[in-house]
Amino acid sequence: MANNNSSDPLYELLHEAEASASRNRYHDALSRYTRAIDINETMVKKKMNQILYKRAEAFLKVNLQDEALRDISKIVSEYTSQLTNPFPEDHKLDHEEVCNVLMSFALLYQIHEACGREQEMNAAMQVGSHLAEQWETDPQEFIAMCKSGSDTQKDHAHAENNNLKDEDASELECSLCMRVFYEPVTLPCGHTFDKSCLARVFDYTDKCPLCRQVSHILPVHLPVTVVVKQLAQRYLGADYEQRRLEEIEQKNTDLNAIPLFVLDYVLFPDTMLPLHIFEPRYRLMMRRCVAGSKCFGLVPAGRQRGEMAKYGTIAHITDIKLLPDGRSIIETVGRERFSIIDKWEQDGYACGKVKLITDERENIPQEETNTLNQLGERLYEFVSTMLANDQVKEQVEEKIGKIPPKGDYEKLSFWVAALLPLGTPMKLDLLIIPQTLQRLRVLVSLCLELARGSSSE
Repeated sequence: MANNNSSDPLYELLHEAEASASRNRYHDALSRYTRAIDINETMVKKKMNQILYKRAEAFLKVNLQDEALRDISKIVSEYTSQLTNPFPEDHKLDHEEVCNVLMSFALLYQIHEACGREQEMNAAMQVGSHLAEQWETDPQEFIAMCKSGSDTQKDHAHAENNNLKDEDASELECSLCMRVFYEPVTLPCGHTFDKSCLARVFDYTDKCPLCRQVSHILPVHLPVTVVVKQLAQRYLGADYEQRRLEEIEQKNTDLNAIPLFVLDYVLFPDTMLPLHIFEPRYRLMMRRCVAGSKCFGLVPAGRQRGEMAKYGTIAHITDIKLLPDGRSIIETVGRERFSIIDKWEQDGYACGKVKLITDERENIPQEETNTLNQLGERLYEFVSTMLANDQVKEQVEEKIGKIPPKGDYEKLSFWVAALLPLGTPMKLDLLIIPQTLQRLRVLVSLCLELARGSSSE
């Protein structure tokens, strides 16, 4: 079926697949047959048909008739046309090819029988018998092939229904978390793990946990191994459902507990901040954020090493670029401010229960509203003067975001606070001010001070 070069990855995959099938470990065989097809899409048709036949046979053994039919149909489709359009004389099949085609039609018969499709069974029998006669083979041998394979399949199905769970339970569990597969993915080496488990491994290394072979494909880019997932759902349905509910509960927990990213920086609402994520604990945190609310809390570092401030800003992930080595570049924009009520550590990174902070907007006296508009106008004029150069304005807006429209002085106050060259403590003081008017007063005073300092130089 494959060449005998033991160093050939295709040979090794097929050898392991056939060994698994011989021990009735069909889900493992299916995974390896699928991997062999995926990495050798350009293989010659004869070899491809042989693998498709083996995989269809394994699908049928585990009662996945639709998948078996899909594979076997790829083999037999071109031969059904010979009933009306025989191959030309110079297109002769050797004895091995004739046997392979007739075996494929026999398997097609067995698949339809397993589904109770009598009309399709008769059609497969008729086409196979006609081809056997055309290729100077006794049609009765083909019919016997159909019947004997059918009886074997029935016997296997009976044993499968009685013994499959005890026999295959451990093979349908991730070897890292020892739980039933939820999102199984298969590495190029052929080993299968749950995607979330493998992603955590790849935070520290790019090698398969079992064979230590290097993989240049990140787990997030690996497709779910559908065959293994279907087998887990089919034969370990109760365990799979429990795992599914656990995953949902975990996501709900992640939504209620905000992850905290500690950085010597103050993010203001409606301003942008790119981040380079490289530490394993923060890689895990970002994966969970992207899979959930796409939000986390950015908290300035405290005055003492290892401490964090009591306030921060919700950062919303707007874009993420994964790098080949597992690092990532994310784009974020600031949302609501918050104070930390409680905090704890989870899987190496901080989480916290927070209370959102908003500016007071109701029951503001008219006199204060007038003052707010006047200060907002002055601040807007100051910014317009500072960014009179179009090139400078473009560079600033590319870094922290577009300047807010005139009249939206709450957003303008945050935007200017992000723009000014102030230290982290001063910016944090500006962040937690609960009134737009008070923040505008401080900013106008700072701008005047900066303007005087600039003119004196």
